[in-house]
Amino acid sequence: MRIRIGLASGSNERRGIAAVELALVAPFIMTLLFGIWEVGRLVQMQQILSNAAREGARKASTGANTYSDVNTTVTNYLTAAGITNLTGLQVKVYNVTQSNAGPTYNPSTAAYLDQLQVNVALPFNKVRWAILNFLNTDPNTQMS
Repeated sequence: MRIRIGLASGSNERRGIAAVELALVAPFIMTLLFGIWEVGRLVQMQQILSNAAREGARKASTGANTYSDVNTTVTNYLTAAGITNLTGLQVKVYNVTQSNAGPTYNPSTAAYLDQLQVNVALPFNKVRWAILNFLNTDPNTQMS
């Protein structure tokens, strides 16, 4: 009577099948991971731009600051948040109450109870992390 201890004789075949399965599934998994990574960066940048616009609006709401002060505040906030490439940054200040006042409105000329709006936009290809830049061929894609 002979007793076999150890792996079955077909185990080498199973290892080869596992390697083939990994080779087939790995590109899909990596693409999925890069996509999740980029979406996470997109959400993070959206939040940073929203906070920068809020800081700019806070500066504009005092009534004592000019458009350039608001622009400087937004730029300083983005730089402090770690965004160093500000190429294509657009800061727009609107007086919503006076609908004809727009994108470079001077908030120091606003009347009492005028509603101001600050929009901040930055091209996403300036702040993306992934090396997969070939997926977005439109350089004018803006985040705001």
